[in-house]
Amino acid sequence: MDPPLCSLFRSADEPMCPGLPGDPSGPEALEWLALCWLLIWATVFLVCYLRARFRGPSSQRLQSIRRTAVFGAGFSLSVLLCCALNVRARNFGRWGELKQHLLVFAEDARRFEAEHGPINSENVRAFYELEAQKGRTRTFLFGARGPEVHIVFRHVGGHRPMIIWGHGGSAGFDLDTMYCDVSD
Repeated sequence: MDPPLCSLFRSADEPMCPGLPGDPSGPEALEWLALCWLLIWATVFLVCYLRARFRGPSSQRLQSIRRTAVFGAGFSLSVLLCCALNVRARNFGRWGELKQHLLVFAEDARRFEAEHGPINSENVRAFYELEAQKGRTRTFLFGARGPEVHIVFRHVGGHRPMIIWGHGGSAGFDLDTMYCDVSD
């Protein structure tokens, strides 16, 4: 299942989603931006409402600002909900399968660290060899045509499994929500 907004940007010859279109933290960044605008519009509406309430009938200008604030808040809320839906969709379909791979990889890393100490540049090769012996692959395909991502263990944003795709772009996810909290 593709995240909902991805179908809007799909071209005929290049499947963009559920692949990684360059930076998976785009919906997360847009969520925060929409939330900020929602708070700004709600504040403008509240100030206009309170001014009209305590100072008597409001002017046409104040009513116009209040109507604009309602429209802006509604638009911001719809953008926020669309982005939230896009992020939450990562728990299903191929993204859900990737999540399961990341959870297994994280659990294996915890076990390895309990026995051998923290995974670092000296023992990471041993960790990957142990994973290979268990028959676990570090690659994941988002479909027959790709794209292909590689699961790695990094110390960026804490010790965690991350994915690498394309030309070295990487992303780390909160494994409970699949919210992308580290991306480069």
